[in-house]
Amino acid sequence: MNQQANHISKEAKIAVLLGGQSKERDVSLTTGKAIAKALMDLGYSNVHQIDPSEIPNFYEQYWDVVFIALHGAWGEDGGVQKILQDHHIAFTGSRAESSALAMSKFDSKVVFKQHDIPTLPFLISTAADDFDTWKQHVTTTLTYPIIGKPDCEGSSIGMEIVKNQAQLYDAFTRTHSFGQRVLWENYLTDGIDLTVGILLGEALPVVEIRPKNGIYDYAAKYTKGMTDYYCPARINQALAEKIQNYALQAFTAIGCRSWGRVDFIWKDEQVYCLEINTIPGMTPTSLVPMAAKEKGLAFEALVEAIVLDAI
Repeated sequence: MNQQANHISKEAKIAVLLGGQSKERDVSLTTGKAIAKALMDLGYSNVHQIDPSEIPNFYEQYWDVVFIALHGAWGEDGGVQKILQDHHIAFTGSRAESSALAMSKFDSKVVFKQHDIPTLPFLISTAADDFDTWKQHVTTTLTYPIIGKPDCEGSSIGMEIVKNQAQLYDAFTRTHSFGQRVLWENYLTDGIDLTVGILLGEALPVVEIRPKNGIYDYAAKYTKGMTDYYCPARINQALAEKIQNYALQAFTAIGCRSWGRVDFIWKDEQVYCLEINTIPGMTPTSLVPMAAKEKGLAFEALVEAIVLDAI
């Protein structure tokens, strides 16, 4: 991790944005509260927890720095970043343009392909598509089982695994209830989920994710005891370094900055980049803090490093 020369007063006015109105509101509240507590434990005396759904004009106040802990729509799609940029307020994480690009699973994968970052075969559907016509594209592009993911949702919200064509129509209908666009890609049965945190230009140790029900869905992510995590991942050093390099390449290709997380799936000695999360969960038990701890960086120090980088 690059050492930062930036400094900030312990009396600096810091806003932690949390909550919001997305489907990931509850996760955001947990993340934001943990960040605010870490800052206060470090001695920062002017930390404010701000829910933009309750204080929409928060940006009209003076802030030394804003820590964005909003997940999902408006928090990760560039909306709040654009407002902060327009008001010349320092904020954590990626800028508006790269946040919007990373939020779209489909647009991100197009960029991955352009930069020779391995990713699974994929296609997009829109709610306005003629189903029978679109179904033919599935037949020629993908191989069952496939997985559908609302293009701009996180935390596996609305995800559908489709084992055969007979299940496709119902899955198409359900996934589009979560958004106008849905990404579809091959689903690797028995594939191993891996993730790489990025912090200040450095890839953190690879984390291996083992959901006990075999699928890393919303319940597996947020229900204690449903998933086992291994950090560092139980893979050889050469593969770990390859995945870390792909993570940095993907992060750079999308134009992200400061910190985030890049998700992969691995099977039969092949690794595939799935997506980038520009505002990952940030509690002491979340994946980026887990990897940072393996690197020797405590949760409070991780939070402070992100804040210092923002200014």
